[in-house]
Amino acid sequence: MNSKNKILIGVFISGLVLIGLWWILDKQKISTEKTEPRQCNLEKITFDLTEIDENGLIGPPDRKVSEDYEFCIPHEDQYLQEIKKINQNIKCHYGSEGRVGCTDAEYLCIGNTGFKDFRNILCKLSTLGYIDRIDRTLWE
Repeated sequence: MNSKNKILIGVFISGLVLIGLWWILDKQKISTEKTEPRQCNLEKITFDLTEIDENGLIGPPDRKVSEDYEFCIPHEDQYLQEIKKINQNIKCHYGSEGRVGCTDAEYLCIGNTGFKDFRNILCKLSTLGYIDRIDRTLWE
């Protein structure tokens, strides 16, 4: 084997190593983004997110269920539209105070953790200045 072939083989192997490292680092970046949202105000979320699995479910393996949560937003269309952009499945009602204690000037909004990206949804909500807190909904 001449020196030209040795150089070509060395360049080829170096290229494979660089591609492999790039792929590994890219996968780590993606998995971090999925599990740890960039911005989250955990002080506003009043229930323990660590109890909820990656599918948004809580409970024993044979009886897992999703959790409902509630929060208040001002009774104005711009805020309602912003919430709907974050998650179309959040339902907002006027005239109900819920356990979270919405006033006559607010909508009561109820969401659910039954989505794979529930953590991102909750974190986006928690960063909104007009949401004071997000509580677990306790149905009677």
